[in-house]
Amino acid sequence: MNIKIKDITVEQYNHHFNKWLYYMGGASDVLSLKEWIDKYDPDWYGDIDTYSNRVCPCVMCIEYDVVDEIETKIQNIKDTLHSFPTPEMELEYLIDLGKKSQENFPDSYRTKENFIHGCTSNAWIKLINKDPIQINTVSDSILVSGLLYLLEEAFNGEPKSSIDKYEGQTLIDDLGLIGTISSQRLRGFAIAIKMMQE
Repeated sequence: MNIKIKDITVEQYNHHFNKWLYYMGGASDVLSLKEWIDKYDPDWYGDIDTYSNRVCPCVMCIEYDVVDEIETKIQNIKDTLHSFPTPEMELEYLIDLGKKSQENFPDSYRTKENFIHGCTSNAWIKLINKDPIQINTVSDSILVSGLLYLLEEAFNGEPKSSIDKYEGQTLIDDLGLIGTISSQRLRGFAIAIKMMQE
């Protein structure tokens, strides 16, 4: 193949580096990174421009799949929310989620440590596990409980890195919640995201 390092993109170089670390353990006495790139066999190791842990087990590909997976979950939630013919039906759906949230949240989790400060209603988020993420949420407001439950649907079971790139407003925008829910109610949602990132 005989690829020159100067002929590849930075992204390709980074992918080569991560593959080399995975397969060669970074051992330049076995095969240097330059030799790896020069002798790279895409039939054996996969296309260098394909980023998926189904093709490549390197760290870079695992991170790509995490991003794709979380974006797919968020898009599915958004599609569900916007599948209702009226805004009222969308609110009814959030209320149903809120009921589920309130039924599943133990009173013992309603502590000062889990309290979401800045929310218009009393609300709590219990971080059961940091990585992979496992949370339980609730609010005295059934609608806010439903909103917070969307965080559970999106992030439970996902690696912590999946939430690190999100700001509250970005996730609110991605879910298409602007205009449906008041900005005061969405503030608690954004604060809960920050609590998950700590």
